[in-house]
Formats: sequence, C-alpha cells, structure tokens
Amino acid sequence: MLAFLSKQNTASLPGAILLVEYLFVDRSWRGWKKKIPWFTVAFTLWFLFVLYVSGFFAGGHEGAGVFEDVSKLMQETDTVSRWSYLCTQFNVLVIYIRLLFLPIGQNLDYLYSFKSGFFDGYTPLAFLFLVGVVGIGIWNIKKRPVIAFGIFWFFITLSVESSIIPIRDALFEHRLYLATFGLALVASYLLFGLLLKKQAQAALIAVCIVLALMGTTYCRNIVWQDEMRLWFDVVSKNPKSCRGWNGLGNVFLKDDKPLEAIEQYIKALNNQPNYAVAWYNWGNALLRLDKPIEAIQKYKNALILQPGYADVLCNWGNALIDLGKPVEAIQKFREALNNRPGYAKAWYNWGNALVEINRSDEAVDKFERAVSIDPDHTKALGSLGAAYLLKGRTSEAAGLLEKAVRLNPEYVEAWCNLGIAFGMMGKLNQAISKIERAVNIKPDYVDGWLNWGAALVKMGMLEDAIEKYQKALSLNPEMPKVRNDINAIHKIIESRKKNMSIAG
Repeated sequence: MLAFLSKQNTASLPGAILLVEYLFVDRSWRGWKKKIPWFTVAFTLWFLFVLYVSGFFAGGHEGAGVFEDVSKLMQETDTVSRWSYLCTQFNVLVIYIRLLFLPIGQNLDYLYSFKSGFFDGYTPLAFLFLVGVVGIGIWNIKKRPVIAFGIFWFFITLSVESSIIPIRDALFEHRLYLATFGLALVASYLLFGLLLKKQAQAALIAVCIVLALMGTTYCRNIVWQDEMRLWFDVVSKNPKSCRGWNGLGNVFLKDDKPLEAIEQYIKALNNQPNYAVAWYNWGNALLRLDKPIEAIQKYKNALILQPGYADVLCNWGNALIDLGKPVEAIQKFREALNNRPGYAKAWYNWGNALVEINRSDEAVDKFERAVSIDPDHTKALGSLGAAYLLKGRTSEAAGLLEKAVRLNPEYVEAWCNLGIAFGMMGKLNQAISKIERAVNIKPDYVDGWLNWGAALVKMGMLEDAIEKYQKALSLNPEMPKVRNDINAIHKIIESRKKNMSIAG
C-alpha cells in the first residue's frame, strides 16, 4: 500500500506475493483451499484501496455507470484503443528484454508508434517470443522455481503499464525499474547454479558483469548529468521527437538564449504542429525578447489546441501587462484560476497587475493567496514583504523578505527591501549590509544606491551618502529630486563646518 502511494505500477505487487506463496511456500490444493477465502477478502480490499487512491470515490460517480467509471480510471488516454495498446506492448516487452541483456541505444523519449493490430509489423513474432519465455517459466515451476519466479515477476510487475491500460507513451525505460529484479534473480541463480562446483569462477564472472554494467551506467550518467547533452542525445537518436526539441529549447531559454530556443520550438512544431506546449514556450521566448504582441499570437495558438491551458493564460496576462493593459491582464489571470484554482503564479501575477493600477490594498490579498498556496514562492514572498512595508507591518515584512533571500540569494529587490525594513526598525548597520548585498549582486541597481544613501544620511554619514547618491545619478541622470537632495546635504555639511569654525 505504501509502495502504491509512491508509484502506481506497484498495484501488481499483491500478485507477486501470491507468486511467492505458490512457488516457494505451498503448492498443495489442500493448503490453497483454506487460503482462497482470505485472499479473496484481501484482494477485494486491495481493489477498493486502489480505486480510492485513484479518485473513484471522490464524487461525481453514479452507480449506474460504475463500470464505465472504472474503465475511465484505467485509461490514461482515449486516443489509443486497448487492443492496439496491447498489441504494441507485445513488441515493447521484447524491447525491454533486449535492453536488460544489451543496454545500448537508450533514449529518454523513444516516441514508439502504436500498432494498428495483431498483424502489424513484427507483432506476431514478438507474441510468439513472449509465449516461449512464459513457457520456459512454466516448464521450470517444479524443477527450478527461482527461474519461474524471475520470469513471472517480470511480466507481473509490468502488467499495469504493459497490458490493456492505454498510456500516452508506449515505451519508457523507467518502467523496467521494478521488473529488472526478476532478470537479476534468474541471472545470478543460473550463474552460480551452472558453476556449482566452481564458485570462484562464478564470482569472477559476476564481478565482470557488475563492472560492465557500472561502466555503461557511468557512460549514461555523463549524458544525464547535463540537461543540454541529454536533450541533444534524444534528438540525435530520434529527430522526430517533438518533446526532445522542446526540451532543448527550454534549456536555451533557461540560458537566456531566446533566439536559439525559438529555433528548437519550430523544429518541435515541424514534427507535431498541434503540440500546444511548444507554442506556449515559443510565446515565452518572444516575451523574453520584449515582443508581447507576437507572444500573444503564439499563446492563442496554444489555447486553440488545449483550451483552458492555465500556464498560457497566465503568461498571456503578463504580456498584456507589458503592453500597458493591466485590466485586461487581470481577466486572463481570472481565467487561469478558473481552470486551476490553486495556481500560485496566477494569484501573484494578479497582484502585480493590481499594483500597476494603484490598487495596492487589493494586491496584498492576492500575494497572500499565492504565499498560502506556495509558501516557497520567492517572488510572491518578496512582493508581499514590500506591500507590508508600505502598510507599516515592518516586522512581518522583514520575516517574509528574509525567507525570500534565503530561497533565492540573488533576489536583489528583496535584499534592498529587507534593508529598508531594518532601517525602519532603527537597525541601520544591518540595513546598510542588506542594501550593500543588493548592490553587489546588481551594481547598476539605482534603487539600491539611493536607499544606501538614505540610510547613511540617517546615520549622519553625509559625505558617504553624497557618494552613493552621485552613483545613482550616474546610472540615471533624470532624477532632479536626487540632485536637490545632494544640494541640501552639501548645505548641511557647509553649515556644520561654519558652526565648528565659530566654536573653534
């Protein structure tokens, strides 16, 4: 039960437990006759547990359609029939066996095509091969139950994902994790069984196998340790992988290379024009290039393909904010939340839009909603902290801002606002250290230099304050108020010198 809560393919484990009971504990009809009633009760409870975890009892199910409801729970996609999926899995299971014996040519995204029926491609040969493997298992039940167990374990543990339950992806290597144990057991049993009188040689061969697998694992890990290398590996082995090109584009976008990212998204769409995620990411890249109008067009395409796509609606709202249309943006954020009420990013962006139209009090509520949903939403923490500063809730603001910079030590605005919070609490030395941190991260951060200067004025360090204000002016000369402040500070300094002269 605990395993099932972690990974749903472990729904097959009760079958494996029965296999152990039959092969290694008791094969007599007398013994099983007593056990069957208990197993029936246990499997009934197990079936109800699986339905409960899968959401069957969450509401909306009527007794008249109970079988249809169960059927929907056991079908991830309705684009592939159960028969077509089963025929495809005959071929996939053979590929899995090949990968276990010869783990080369591995791929994160095989994009394996579904078979139309039993006589499509090599399906009949694959089926006969699997029947032969099962036959070997049956033949070994009495003489070598360990071999039978290993073979049947392989099929039982893959029964959830390689049977009549249609899943969007026909083949994924990670589905072998649990099934691999069966092969490992058979391989070690055969090795040490065949070389019963030569255990040293058996151990040596075992060591060689382990070292070979360690080497292949190391080589595969080299690919997996770098996101760019991983997606390049995918598209080099499968140029038609739209997810591969999309993943590669996301890496370029993460590296702040939106033009290169767009090239990959276009390749993804050339392979699959109805791939909504690639249209969405293309829009994000255009938004990064400050092209919100073009980005909105891509978002529209994504929504046509996938109505109610909350991420698209949310970023469409961001594009409208960039176009100076915060009221229209709020409508998009509302639509996003109608489709995904617990979407922290949409609540946060809604707050930003309200700030744009000077409705800061309402914005606080949106930021609070975002933080309540996602307590580690760094931007929401920073914005809520800034809003609390304006309301005079200084200590609360400081707590939020401290958490924000702990989650993201490069969050410049949060460091600066944290410095302001300490300044408001009269802790000027701490205030300056926080603001200095912001300026060190972003040397052209004008607000950082200005607030640093303001804190120095409060400490009476007027010459140092002028230096910070002048630095801010060099970055943005269009600040007449700052020039006036500098002049006023100069007059105070001159006045102090005169007073000191008179006192002398």
